Amino acid sequence: MRNFLGLCPMSRFRILATLGGLFCLLLLFTFMLYRSVVNLSGEYIDNRTVSIDIQNFSEYPTKYFGVVSRYPAHIIYQQYQPLMDYLNRNTDYHFQLKLSNSYSETVQQLASGEVDVALLGSYMYATSKDEHDLIAILKPLNEDSLALRRSVLFTSKNSIIHKTDDLRGKKLALASKESFSGNWMPLHMLRLNGITRDDLEDISNYPNHHTVIHKVLRGEYDAGAVRESVARDFMDRGLRIFEYSDPLPTSPIVVTKQQDPDMVAAIINALVHQDPARTDKAGPIDIMDGGTVVSYIETDGSEYNFIRRVTNE
Repeated sequence: MRNFLGLCPMSRFRILATLGGLFCLLLLFTFMLYRSVVNLSGEYIDNRTVSIDIQNFSEYPTKYFGVVSRYPAHIIYQQYQPLMDYLNRNTDYHFQLKLSNSYSETVQQLASGEVDVALLGSYMYATSKDEHDLIAILKPLNEDSLALRRSVLFTSKNSIIHKTDDLRGKKLALASKESFSGNWMPLHMLRLNGITRDDLEDISNYPNHHTVIHKVLRGEYDAGAVRESVARDFMDRGLRIFEYSDPLPTSPIVVTKQQDPDMVAAIINALVHQDPARTDKAGPIDIMDGGTVVSYIETDGSEYNFIRRVTNE
């Protein structure tokens, strides 16, 4: 027997089964895409080193700008490509992003010449500059036009922890061991309060600042340490800060001493001497784990000597 479409019951069953299978595949794809974009589980994301290029500037020399990524490549692209576009419009060079999985990998890329310039964490710059002849040329300014940031110790809003001394016997989550604001400075803050690792039940590191917050708000840890700008994004989700560090220098833009001085001068000129009236100026740029960058100033790198002293304690 056939219906008004001329299909027998068996044919309709096959069609419905096929449509149901396609629907299930679509749901699975949507779920996997969501997991890729929103990953706060602390699992390591292997981006490998990739280059991203959306424009053809074949008439200009290509220069590679190194950026560390612990997030999917397309998320990092959204954060940093505006800076590349600005440099491409305002210099005689074609800048391409080149991602790596860690700051130490970015340092090796600089040393080998695989990248020409990089945004490097302050800890890795301070501890690697002598061995690899690195020079800090610029440091970003935040929304308050300051080249400063702070580390914070935080907990959940209902926690019994109200001061650093209350951490004794508790579990503490820190960011990457390559992060000064998320690892080394918080450890320094503990030492200033007379607390050592032995005074804590547990202390563990995670790949990025957002994962640290995720672990604390889920109750897996009693407290955590991150950069202030990241913590403030979660103040309305049950996060409470109970201690601030002294001001710290922001993460620098770095080259090697052997780098082409004309390229270095072009970057500095483009990023420091921006006309406030220009509509194509570089900023604001919302950098993952790093707050919002609105402009840049030159640096001689001397402010990062403090970081070496802290990490050698």
